[in-house]
Amino acid sequence: MVFRRLDPNQEATREPASEKRFRRIEPSTEPEHKQSRIESILSAGGKGLIKGAESLAAMRDPLGGIIENLFGKGPTSAQRTESILNQVLPSQEGFAESAAERTGKILPSLALGGGGLARSAGGALLGGLAGQAAEESGIGPIGQAIAEILGSGAAGLGKKAILPTKSQKPLVDLARKYGLSEEQIAPAIQAEKKVSRLSPIAHKGRSTTERLLKSRESIGKIYERMAESPQAQVPMSSQDTIGFLGDLHKEVMRLPSQVRQHFMKDFLELAQGGFNGKNLMNFYQDVNHYMGRGMKELGGLNKVVGSQLEKILGEDFRLTNQLYKNNIKLGIRIRPDLAEQFNNLRSGSELAYGIASGDAGLIKTALGEVLGRRLISGLLTKPRWQNLSKKMVEEIKNGRYAAAQKVLNLLQSELEKVEED
Repeated sequence: MVFRRLDPNQEATREPASEKRFRRIEPSTEPEHKQSRIESILSAGGKGLIKGAESLAAMRDPLGGIIENLFGKGPTSAQRTESILNQVLPSQEGFAESAAERTGKILPSLALGGGGLARSAGGALLGGLAGQAAEESGIGPIGQAIAEILGSGAAGLGKKAILPTKSQKPLVDLARKYGLSEEQIAPAIQAEKKVSRLSPIAHKGRSTTERLLKSRESIGKIYERMAESPQAQVPMSSQDTIGFLGDLHKEVMRLPSQVRQHFMKDFLELAQGGFNGKNLMNFYQDVNHYMGRGMKELGGLNKVVGSQLEKILGEDFRLTNQLYKNNIKLGIRIRPDLAEQFNNLRSGSELAYGIASGDAGLIKTALGEVLGRRLISGLLTKPRWQNLSKKMVEEIKNGRYAAAQKVLNLLQSELEKVEED
């Protein structure tokens, strides 16, 4: 055991317990940690990154945003996120911090395009700097957004050519090989994930329609050129013809008799002309035409003919099909011509488009705040109103504007009945 020697002066200097208990605690003289400028800029960038990711996630549920804005109480999710981020990632005020936050917001959208992390980060930084510079210059939100878009693409603005990703390159190379312009190629190479994320905010006007249709028309010309190629003129061998007809017969027997009648004339023309790539391409396009008119039962038949054409024409045919499908999917997603078609209604076009697109602002503009809220609530909770809205859009898409007008009028009359209750 070790004994510690007591200091004889220690007892005299010891503070009485009563005084020690109530002695005031002096504040620490050690300096508090002061956030450096680098730490502040990094925190701002982190906040922007989280906000940008949250914005992309919100695009997947635009209806949820409408519900929250119209019926929510208290702070919105965006406001709650802002409050938490300011506590967890505090930053100073300044141009560099604001630009860093903008950069973080832009980065998730650019990275989604598949252009590589380094390239996306560079574009986001340029966009963030450009957008913040626009704000500092007194330019409004729309001008800032334009500056961000231009800035984020600044590295490629000197070139009009597409800079394809690895997955896009085969499609772009094929399209260029057949003489398509860069504008004609662009709508047909977008990844499905990118389309589904960005289509809710896409502009759906006439110019978008024209670009999509021009792209689709140019892809159709690739099919025509392949049909005139030397390999398309060579007759199929007896073995290939027998195998093809056997597969075709299996699919035909699965179809209802009324559906078979539509393409039998086209099949007879194929048989009389001879089984080669050119005639098969014509038959393939006929089948696609019927499918476009709603005969989805012909999908199996389409697949059999397409498989045979791929054997004859090779990779070019497969890639052309991919270009065409991408274009169609983009058109379905953003429905660019639908906004124009609503103008054919005699009255209520703004309200009809607001219902179809889920735009609460348009609905409230057309009906007023109270009725607008009531209609949106009914569209969310009343099966009949939901069915009426779907029927109205379907009639407009099919060009039956008088019928669509009647459905819209019926929906408005039901809304007035609710108001009177």
